[in-house]
Amino acid sequence: MKLFLSVLTMIFILSSCKNNPEKDVRDEDIYLEEENIEAEKHPNGEKQNKPSKKQKDVSGLNSPGEESNSDNNATASMVGNYIKVGQENDSNCSCYCLEVKFTANSKLCLTQGKMYIDVKFEKKDENLVQVFLIAPSNFNTDGNEIPWEKFDKNAPVATITSKSNGEIDFDWLGFTINGDLAQDYALFGKKTLEGSYKKK
Repeated sequence: MKLFLSVLTMIFILSSCKNNPEKDVRDEDIYLEEENIEAEKHPNGEKQNKPSKKQKDVSGLNSPGEESNSDNNATASMVGNYIKVGQENDSNCSCYCLEVKFTANSKLCLTQGKMYIDVKFEKKDENLVQVFLIAPSNFNTDGNEIPWEKFDKNAPVATITSKSNGEIDFDWLGFTINGDLAQDYALFGKKTLEGSYKKK
């Protein structure tokens, strides 16, 4: 009988030593109550915005409008100088290169040695970048008859997609006017720009 009572006593003692979830809830309530008392003691009488224990635990998470570090890293890995696959002999980058950057405008070649455009790159999602027309380049020796001022500046002229091997695909969409493809100018840039690129 003594053995039986000893075993029951040990089980009772061991079970009472386990973490009690109600105790954790009470501790959290005490913590929050202490925060409220501290806030009330502020000299101005204003409540301080002090993060709660729960807020501190999730501080690494992003709100819906923020970019995650992985998104930034994926896009950052696309930044750089690229040369078109099959055009590696254009080492001086006269027409078959891309300089992908998100902090400044870049120049794209439409017709080698004759026509260029200034563009900006904007991240659409983790693996997709949209390219927007800013203006014709000051380096142009051709293209004065093109209605540059009529082309939409808020519609992408191209997209760039990252590939798993570190290359990117450049897809020329063309210029648009009032949301419609500018048929007479649709092929400008398609031959020189469209295709796969690898980092230089």
